[in-house]
Formats: sequence, structure tokens, C-alpha cells
Amino acid sequence: MNTEFIPIFRLLATGFLYPRSENTSPEFFNAIKELALHAGAETGGFSFDRDELAANYTRLFINSPGGVPAPPYASVYIAGQGLLMQDGHSQAYNFYQRAGLEPVSREEPCDFLAMELFFLAELLERDDFLLLSEFLNTHLNKWVPVFVQKVQSAETDSFYSLLSWLTLFYLRKLSEEDFDEAT
Repeated sequence: MNTEFIPIFRLLATGFLYPRSENTSPEFFNAIKELALHAGAETGGFSFDRDELAANYTRLFINSPGGVPAPPYASVYIAGQGLLMQDGHSQAYNFYQRAGLEPVSREEPCDFLAMELFFLAELLERDDFLLLSEFLNTHLNKWVPVFVQKVQSAETDSFYSLLSWLTLFYLRKLSEEDFDEAT
């Protein structure tokens, strides 16, 4: 298995956290730009201002008049009812338990996209390809494409549009890997 995916998914996960110093530094944005260039994506024209990122993050993922355009939680998409703490949440929690992990964040539900991407990187680091394959095929790949579509519809020209596109691009690249040969 190609270990290049581990830092990629950690970087993407960090990008989906609320904008703070660790994910708004010049080094972080340069790493995202490198990732985008490697994937063949455009990187020009995006604002990397922390205040603007925080405003976009809040509008897209937390609170917006008329509803949140793209909630970054599996349960919103998997159950099909648009509600938090549903099937997607329990699925994510069960995957974490099967890996011997317990979510430590009390700020976000365990089906938050950033947590799931950090978990994906952890499975890659552990070489747990059986659980990784199941997590990808029965969970992440079921909801992330719809989430990305919602981000793209709401934000055609922003950092989060790029970040969501990169997430789907690298999830698809990882899904193309042959997990049977890696075990």
C-alpha cells in the first residue's frame, strides 16, 4: 500500500477543522496547494484569510440563513433524513470501536468528516486494510460524494470548494488501490 496517502488524509482532515492557527498557516496552505497541483486542480483566486475562512466555514458547515448548505456529518446523508446523530454516526462509532479506538472529541460528533479522515489515515498507518476497505466502501464512499456536491453547489470558488474536491479525488484514488495485495 502506498504510504503517501497517510499525510494526505491528515492534511485534508485538518482543513475541515474550524479555522485556527494550525490550519491557516502559510505552511498549511502551501501543502494544500501542492496537493492540488499534484491532483491537477486550480489553486488560484482563493482567499486564505483566516477571518474570511471562518465566515465561509460557519456559513457552509455550521449555521446559515435558510439552513446549512453542506453539513460535514455522515448521519445527515446516510440515513437520508438530513438529521445528525443517526445511522452514519453509529456506523462511524462502530468502525472506531472495531479498531480499538474511542472518539476523544466532545466538540464534534464522531461522524464529522475531519474525524473520519483522521481515522482513515490511522487505518492506513496501521496497515488495517480489511477494515479500511470496509470503511471506504460501506461508509465514506456512500456519503462524501453527496457532501462534496453540496459544497460545490454552494461554493464554486472558495478554499472549501477546493478542499472538498481534493477529498473526493483522493478518496477515489485510495479506492482504486488493491487492498487484497496489500494484506
